[in-house]
Amino acid sequence: MLDIDSPGGEVSGLFDLCDFISQAKSEKPITAYANDNCLSAAYAIAASCSKVLVNRTSAVGSIGVIATHLDVSEADKKYGLKYTTIFRGARKNDLNPHEPLADEEFADLNDELDRLYEMFVELVAKGRRLSIDAVKATEAGIFYGENTVKAGLADVITTTFRKEKTMETDTFKADLSEISRLCRLAKMPEKLAEFVESGISIDEARDSLMRALASKTEDIRSTISANVMPEESPVVAAAKARAAQVCYLIITIDTYLVS
Repeated sequence: MLDIDSPGGEVSGLFDLCDFISQAKSEKPITAYANDNCLSAAYAIAASCSKVLVNRTSAVGSIGVIATHLDVSEADKKYGLKYTTIFRGARKNDLNPHEPLADEEFADLNDELDRLYEMFVELVAKGRRLSIDAVKATEAGIFYGENTVKAGLADVITTTFRKEKTMETDTFKADLSEISRLCRLAKMPEKLAEFVESGISIDEARDSLMRALASKTEDIRSTISANVMPEESPVVAAAKARAAQVCYLIITIDTYLVS
């Protein structure tokens, strides 16, 4: 579960992280929650997850790239400042803020933006199962609440575990941590995303896990015979004894969850 609240950031390392998430989600479902800002590079991370959840005020999108060159050469003249830059390599001084941007520098920077934009769009299109044209049609706009789902950038609006409007973020994170712990104890980590999406409480999650465990216990009991026939081989008897131990372990987990 990725709890994301970010306006984005630099591209450095972003695509490697997204590749890692994409590979990892094939082994374990990874859910992103936009809480509340999930924009630009932050959305690239979310789009790489199995699901994207939002609330009614979440801000999602800004699928674009931007670069800014600050030319302070005129301000330098105004304040009587003159910079002398000594360098080797014709392009070493590119993008120097104390000099106007040369045409060649602008062209190279523009080409790099094109490359990164295409990478970003392809990442979102693949992660969200959208067409390239649909992603580009967003024009790097920001979508809010239910519009994020309509645009295909998120899967569902959820209240997560916020039963009360005044519930603090720390409380939400504590609830999420406890429910995650219960899912691990019950050996059902896949239930976490389901519980987050439905917005149930800790008690409700515990009850659901207990019912699932009880069902598994009954299934195991139904396959075990209480009577060992005289002609039964020692190997079969040992296997049944082992199955009975499994029952005991599951019942122990039930008891722990109740406590």
